[in-house]
Amino acid sequence: MNCPDCKTKLVDFDHCVKCGQDIVGVILRKCTKNDWDFILSMRNKFYKDSFYIQKKPLKKKSHYEYMKRQTGNIHFHNWIAMYQNKRVGYASIENNEVSVMVDSKFQGKKLGSNIIRLVDKKAKYLGLKLVANIRITNDASKKIFEKNGYTPVMVLYEKR
Repeated sequence: MNCPDCKTKLVDFDHCVKCGQDIVGVILRKCTKNDWDFILSMRNKFYKDSFYIQKKPLKKKSHYEYMKRQTGNIHFHNWIAMYQNKRVGYASIENNEVSVMVDSKFQGKKLGSNIIRLVDKKAKYLGLKLVANIRITNDASKKIFEKNGYTPVMVLYEKR
């Protein structure tokens, strides 16, 4: 198979290594208030294994308050990942910290790598160097970020 843009033979089916064209068809669109319930459901599905700060399921009221506060934060950017006209994930940058979630129904399809690449492009445009804070037990996130050019630089220890 060749890239539809530059006609280079594709080594990896999800993107062209020469021009960066997204072959899988993932797009990022800005979040709207209509997405807040989707984001809340994703956060509450993944919080136990994925998030360092979130210790319990979020309540809708506090989630909505947080999202409303972030609409005025110039250091916060967030997107819904769309694939075949379906919401498949969520990505955000706060300051320079990137967070990516892929709905469990769509995991294992290389969509996460595509989302990370798209967020990286957005960050480059914004002049940001991104970091990903990943729980030490979250092997899937470590693997996908390392696959996309992120390298571990420190380990955080917490007294329990």
